[in-house]
Amino acid sequence: MAITKIKGVGAAVKGFGKAVKSFQDKRIAAMNRKIKTTGAQPYIEEYGNVISSKAKNKKQYKAEQKAKKEEAAKNYKGLPKP
Repeated sequence: MAITKIKGVGAAVKGFGKAVKSFQDKRIAAMNRKIKTTGAQPYIEEYGNVISSKAKNKKQYKAEQKAKKEEAAKNYKGLPKP
């Protein structure tokens, strides 16, 4: 099967119809839909996380984010004392 590039969509496999999007493309599209109604503020950090993620699918991304959150909680020392 030949893999071709379709402008703006990603890699497509000839014979499978539509091009397959990565989970990052799907998540960013979903965030863009939500931003139209609610505003961008809640999605700014998540956008950066999705872009910098090395995960191949949503399950791996969620596990990566959970580990990142647990690491941050473990390293949290509390507010400085005056």
